[in-house]
Amino acid sequence: MFYIKQHNLSFKIEPDLNSAYTDFIESNHSFVAALQNQILWQVTGEYAQYLKDNFNELVVVGIGGSHLGAESFIKAMTFPRKVMFFENPDPVGLTRRFNNIKDLSKTHFLFISKSGGTYETLAIANWVIDHLIQAEIDVAKHCSVLTAAKDSSLKLWSDRVGAWCLMIPPEVSGRYSVLTPVGMLPLMFALDKPLDEFFTEFYLGADSVLSSDPRGQELSHIYKNLIYGNIQTLNFWIYSDQMYGFGKWLRQLWSESLGQSNLPYGLNLPVLVLCKGASDQHSYLQQALAQSAKSVNFVLTLKTLTDDFSNQGLGQDHFHSNWGFEDQSFLEVFNSESMGLIKTFKELEIPFVHLELEDVSFKSLVDFVLLQQIVIASLGQYLGINPFEQPQVEEMKKRIFELQKSKNKATVI
Repeated sequence: MFYIKQHNLSFKIEPDLNSAYTDFIESNHSFVAALQNQILWQVTGEYAQYLKDNFNELVVVGIGGSHLGAESFIKAMTFPRKVMFFENPDPVGLTRRFNNIKDLSKTHFLFISKSGGTYETLAIANWVIDHLIQAEIDVAKHCSVLTAAKDSSLKLWSDRVGAWCLMIPPEVSGRYSVLTPVGMLPLMFALDKPLDEFFTEFYLGADSVLSSDPRGQELSHIYKNLIYGNIQTLNFWIYSDQMYGFGKWLRQLWSESLGQSNLPYGLNLPVLVLCKGASDQHSYLQQALAQSAKSVNFVLTLKTLTDDFSNQGLGQDHFHSNWGFEDQSFLEVFNSESMGLIKTFKELEIPFVHLELEDVSFKSLVDFVLLQQIVIASLGQYLGINPFEQPQVEEMKKRIFELQKSKNKATVI
């Protein structure tokens, strides 16, 4: 479970904002409805089992919402099977990761693009296919596709070569697709968890959000307060290496859903700055404290760790330092970092919100993701914008296409 533990913000509770949150849940929007799509989950589960039975490694090829959610879950938890992500068409980075694949004959590539025509995804997929052909690997067996567009380049390619293709709900935009097969198929592959156990935890996490729960309404008011309060920067301090990937996913959800040019006049969406605790306390914290007039700090901590890690001690103080390390647990040292930061915010009267995740379990992560999705989507609708569009990003995509077209014409001439 995910909690708002404490904050020092002051704002008025608005019943219409509470209603916007509950009305959104009752509307059963496409990404919420996808949770209950039994046929979709049955097909996904069966294919995940096929992949587990035949391959040792999975490589996800996708960008933005097609990889951030899945990668967040994979990096947060520990798995017996390796999942890699090819998300950036940087030839150096891709070549290094491709060369780290242990056995190409036991590796599967999953191409994910809602539109089926994402420039970066198709470029990387082309590169992968070329390498598979050179290695005399059966492309149809070693590649599969997730897309929403039946007549897209990706879907038509899968039809031509006979690669498996799953059509995902077309109404679900990329950044809201993490709790669909886009995010869950790689997770199912990575886990050794039986499917019935997987879905039990999945629905426990989802139901905790969809039930009458005041957390979403409270978080909606906090986010709205930032936007209406002319806050420029949201410093998001994450005190868990396991959760840092979810910070990247949340930044996309926040920025693309709410950071639109048609926000009501005079309103401003704070820029979400990811801060890794405790390391960024020794770099970015100086500016965060010195220039705090137009910023709010969110601090995300974990309530518990697994017993394997939480009981680790430091033993004796080999350095005879003044810090009193003798007989402390490593967890105490780590927690003192976040508690010290919160104490600083309190004493300097700097606006902060302390968020706490119960643990890094599958159930808690589903709860965290779904709550953030519903809060941000319902807040977008409350503000009068479409949180499922990304018009400014689409403008950039048009310019990439125009640039590529002009290069192709020059080549022909």
